[in-house]
Amino acid sequence: MPQATGACHNKIAIRVASPRLPILSSVRRPTPPFKIIYKLGEFGLFLFSWGLQQLGPSKAALHVPLAPVAASVFGVVLLGEELSRLFLIGLTLAITGPILTNWIPNPSRVK
Repeated sequence: MPQATGACHNKIAIRVASPRLPILSSVRRPTPPFKIIYKLGEFGLFLFSWGLQQLGPSKAALHVPLAPVAASVFGVVLLGEELSRLFLIGLTLAITGPILTNWIPNPSRVK
């Protein structure tokens, strides 16, 4: 076997010869439960896109701060995470933002 002349070639030869690297032919395809999860994710993205079309860009932008609220609720319900007081204050502020924006009339629009 010819020897490599540079340090870079030695490192590459060592990495290729390493038994710890995965072989691409041994990568498995997803099992059926993962296929169901993928399909649910695709359906969720479809619903998200459809909802954005129904709301329109200006109303959808008002509800962007609610994404962390939804993620927090799912984290508590599904993963059993605990929320601190400071985090609850932040969630409260994130919820009140869209509420105040939608309920308080803009003085320039009121005639």
